[in-house]
Amino acid sequence: MAVKVEYVLKEAGTSLRRQPLMVAAAVLTVWVSLSLLGGTLTLNALARKLTSFWSGKVEVSVFLRDDITQDQQRAIEARLTSLPEVERVVFETKEQAWQNFKDMFRDTPDIVENVGPEALPASYRVKLKDPKRFEVVREALQGYPGVEEIRDEREVVRPLLTAVHWLNLVGMTLVVVFLLAAALLVANTIRLAIFARRQEIAVMRLVGATNWHIRLPFVLEGLVEGVAGAVLAILVVLGLTLLLERARLGFYGFALPPKVFVQNALTLLATGAGVGALASAAALRRFLKV
Repeated sequence: MAVKVEYVLKEAGTSLRRQPLMVAAAVLTVWVSLSLLGGTLTLNALARKLTSFWSGKVEVSVFLRDDITQDQQRAIEARLTSLPEVERVVFETKEQAWQNFKDMFRDTPDIVENVGPEALPASYRVKLKDPKRFEVVREALQGYPGVEEIRDEREVVRPLLTAVHWLNLVGMTLVVVFLLAAALLVANTIRLAIFARRQEIAVMRLVGATNWHIRLPFVLEGLVEGVAGAVLAILVVLGLTLLLERARLGFYGFALPPKVFVQNALTLLATGAGVGALASAAALRRFLKV
């Protein structure tokens, strides 16, 4: 007996209409789990962008004392430029440091008003060929007069990256939990659909219907539930992406490219379809002996 597309669609639609509450619960659970997955993927992509962006920007700051002499400053600069690990050395005056400070905190005038140019030291901004070689600069300037502090700018970024890492880990754990819950709900919905149609299935067996003729409507039902949840999750991820754009993350040069959203959307669709189909297959294997 050949399987007709019209028959599969009609039977799947009928089954979906028979138990709207269970179907809605399954779709909503898939939606929540895939929204978490999409949000985690989006933040993960942003974290990779952040890491790449800041790795290229990481510098070692050598802050100078206010009472430093010209000879001391020249000695420090000569020592820095002589290091083979150093890619670039830029001197920042107190006035330049003040201007950069005002640009950085231009949206918070209270902070700018409470800090004067005399509070900011002159410094050398040292770009290393390998940011991990920070200790080379510290050792090279050990004991040099006129040096107030040597700061590795990676320390400023590390807490942010650590927080993002843990957020991703927690997010993925929640994703796994909710996907399992979604799969169980889809499987339970299919089980109830099988029970509601048990007499029809018995008749179909008697007239010689093939296994796939009986199974396909249930598989399609689970697939529809998974894809419906995925579509809703894609809308959530789209909203998150637009929210990040409105938060002016692009100001710092790491706005997410459109292809990231497209990739995440395709991942969510594939995952939703996979969860629905696999949960249906598991339910059919257990509850439908054909």
